[in-house]
Amino acid sequence: MLEYIIMFITSTTCCFFATKCKKNKIFKKILIVFAILIPSIVAGNRALTIGTDINTYGNYMYYVASNLSISKFFNIFGYSDILFSVFTLIIGVIFKNIHMYLFLLQLLNCVLIYKACDNYKEHIPIWLSYLFFLLTLYFRQLNLLRQGLAISFSILAISYILKNNNKKFLINTLLASLTHISSISLFLILFIKKSTEKHKNKNISMICIYSCLIVVVLLFMPILKIITSSGLLPAKYSFEYFSNYFNINHEIDNLGTFFKLFWCIVTLLISLNKNLRGKIKDFNFFFHIVFIDFIFWNLNIYVHYIDRLSFYFGFSYLFFFIPQIPKIFKKETYNKIIIYTIISILFLFYWYVRFIIQNAGNVFPYMNY
Repeated sequence: MLEYIIMFITSTTCCFFATKCKKNKIFKKILIVFAILIPSIVAGNRALTIGTDINTYGNYMYYVASNLSISKFFNIFGYSDILFSVFTLIIGVIFKNIHMYLFLLQLLNCVLIYKACDNYKEHIPIWLSYLFFLLTLYFRQLNLLRQGLAISFSILAISYILKNNNKKFLINTLLASLTHISSISLFLILFIKKSTEKHKNKNISMICIYSCLIVVVLLFMPILKIITSSGLLPAKYSFEYFSNYFNINHEIDNLGTFFKLFWCIVTLLISLNKNLRGKIKDFNFFFHIVFIDFIFWNLNIYVHYIDRLSFYFGFSYLFFFIPQIPKIFKKETYNKIIIYTIISILFLFYWYVRFIIQNAGNVFPYMNY
């Protein structure tokens, strides 16, 4: 755990001072390089027991890329997620060390995320968004190789749609989709962005709709269990009968659900105050993203792994919306420091419970190769 904490502190510190360095551009670039390199080195230097995807397919995929022909590679893995396959092939041919592969993969992730934060720097503290990245998505990427890279492209794509740069949004959406097909869900984000520009004052009606959907998602299984055990349905319609149609054995991730529900409540409270809404850039867009993320996260009650789609929504508001919240308070530096500290502690608590205690993605304890 100490390795991770040192990484948080050093990388975020470099990022913080880089944003404060206005005159000396060379020193600023050096700090940015260190902010990106440090977490990449930690990722590349890890033992192959860190993360599950590396043993599920990553290690074998890299072995084939390094030792067998290109045609043999595609015969084994096919042409889906082609961009990730090409990346693996190029690194496998040039380098014969899987740790160099893991380093370069995370380096690309960090570059993409930092660029996305930099695109939105007029509205967020880059260092705070980057810290939230290190405490959340970074650890997902230690586990999810293909989708982790796709999420990085998607975050960059969203940063461009927030700047109304449709061309670069589409380019990065294409790159994300070629890395992992689930990224095609980014077109829903494009639809949300365009629709919020046309309909800016429908928060109350959408609150009602989202609230109903959340209730349905969270209470469907308990209600189904009550109905099937009460004898109201014919005997053949037992609770187990519905396993053919629903993921009845799914257990709600209490921490993840609580964490996302907390931000739903915060978003709801901000939406009810016009002055507060006005202080958050693109609030109407993020309002929808926060609630849709929560719904997707819990939809694996119905379909296995559909909660993975929430990654394309959840991380965008963690990096672009939550860091704006201190702006709704008084402008005194002292007040901002307090709010920054509280939010950072909340994220640190989530990281500790989720990735250290619960060991999500098998990322703890950290071990060198």
